[in-house]
Amino acid sequence: MKNKILEFPKMKIILSVFLFLLFLYPLLSTRAQTWQPQVSGIGNSLISVYFLDEFNGWSVGEFGAILQTTDGGENWNQQNSGTNKNLNCVCFTDTSTGWICGAQGTILKTTDGGNNWLSQNSFTVFNLLSIDFFDESTGWVVGVSGTILKTTNSGTNWTPQNSPFSEIISAVDFVDSLYGWAATYASGATETTIIKTTDGGEIWELVNVPMLIPFPVFSVDFIDRNTGWVVGYLEIIYKSTNSGYTWIEQQSWSSESLLYSVSFADENNGWTVGSDGLIDHTSDGGNLWETQTSGTTNILQDVYFVNSTTGWIVGDNGLILKYSTQVSINDEEPRSTPNNFFLKQNYPNPFNPSTTIQYSIPESGIVKLAIYNSLGEQVTTLVNGYKAAGNYQIEFNASVLGSGVYYYRLQENNFIETKKMVIMK
Repeated sequence: MKNKILEFPKMKIILSVFLFLLFLYPLLSTRAQTWQPQVSGIGNSLISVYFLDEFNGWSVGEFGAILQTTDGGENWNQQNSGTNKNLNCVCFTDTSTGWICGAQGTILKTTDGGNNWLSQNSFTVFNLLSIDFFDESTGWVVGVSGTILKTTNSGTNWTPQNSPFSEIISAVDFVDSLYGWAATYASGATETTIIKTTDGGEIWELVNVPMLIPFPVFSVDFIDRNTGWVVGYLEIIYKSTNSGYTWIEQQSWSSESLLYSVSFADENNGWTVGSDGLIDHTSDGGNLWETQTSGTTNILQDVYFVNSTTGWIVGDNGLILKYSTQVSINDEEPRSTPNNFFLKQNYPNPFNPSTTIQYSIPESGIVKLAIYNSLGEQVTTLVNGYKAAGNYQIEFNASVLGSGVYYYRLQENNFIETKKMVIMK
């Protein structure tokens, strides 16, 4: 992209930049309200955040800090780690079972949601920077001096794996029990590399990321065996669509900013965060990245999204930000009492960006109406709570969702009905 721009006359470049900024400004103004601060209750820098769903999450950081929420971050509760060492990464496989890695070989495990944390023996004194579990038995942890450890028994034993890299391995990401990637950086490096495995870590291989100048890579995120992104120094963002064997530059502003973390909710929607309160977002798989307003100049250490409308950022000085969905819902009061359950086809359909959903419930109770993508993953919840018997209608604004087939499902007690909708942009 940048080479093509250089071929145009100078005035065209200036005009293009002006028109681009003019177009982008209202978008930035709109998006500025999507990130809202949450109260962490601590002043320690938070380094990692992980959520299982829209409600249950944990964050860890300096001096043994552990925070937990069960209500999407409305309230964060401190947990006792039993250590004052820096904790660098947290990962959970369900609401009970999770792990944390940190400084000087620290690995902690909980089986009760974090009420109690027990130390596991890593047999290393090196700083451990990133941890990832595929299931409750199988996980990996990486760190400085090329450290890669694997467990197949929930961390009772951690076994070193052969590493092709001898300096800092900053992040690890597995999509299943076999395919995994790790970000690396080294002082005085002559090239930028990541490492990858296709056999659960028995063999790790070095893969070159084709940068003109070798820059550190701090974070990696793959959504399947083929498609993933890496981010790092000078706002570099690279994407691979062939399992990490080749990489294409998506963005490099050549600024002094650092990107520390990247998280994709699906193949289109991704976020990356870094120094000076920087947040970049894409809704088209990274072809275009737009800056979002964070409202802070603190270093943003980590970002994690559970779906395209719900995510969190943590950073220095106990900072926690939550992404507030732009999906708008207008749930009207019941107009009459129906005799039967009924879920009507949304209208219009296809739609862009708004549609109306009508439903009827003949008896009062807990009602859930949720939207799912074509993979069966829940992307947002429209209704989840007590409703009196009646006829209802909701205006659903899907401006933050991409084009495609989606499903909406109504559930109350034993009644479940699902219908298809199409977003066409």
